[in-house]
Amino acid sequence: MPGIAFPVYLDSVYNILLVEHGRPRSLSAVEVGILRDYADLIVEYIQDQWPVDTGTSRDAWGYDLETHPPRIGFILENEMDYAPYVARSGEPGPLFERLVPEAVRAYSIDLVDELTREIRRAEADRRRREEQRSPGSATLWGRRA
Repeated sequence: MPGIAFPVYLDSVYNILLVEHGRPRSLSAVEVGILRDYADLIVEYIQDQWPVDTGTSRDAWGYDLETHPPRIGFILENEMDYAPYVARSGEPGPLFERLVPEAVRAYSIDLVDELTREIRRAEADRRRREEQRSPGSATLWGRRA
């Protein structure tokens, strides 16, 4: 197994996008920023707990964002070929199998909550703009008709 690839897909966020927008859409720049901030926090959490000999496999942790439907989330990655075999002395199995889900759980509720609030805010703004452009809100020389 060459390295680690651990997908984190936020199905609930995708479903909120469908409900609020009415059809699939990609994340906005603000929403991508929120996703990136939390992915950074999760990687930092992993790196803080990762054993250090030379620091090479610890520093190799990163992520790829998934911002287009139907996949909203990110893939946590470590491209070091030996990363899947890193273990702590006295603990069973590879460290990433316990540590990565733990890191995701530590931030997932806040991530989903913050993305949900931003999606709802953005969609409410979009609906308001559409209502202002509707035929019932015609303006005549800068004044409502």
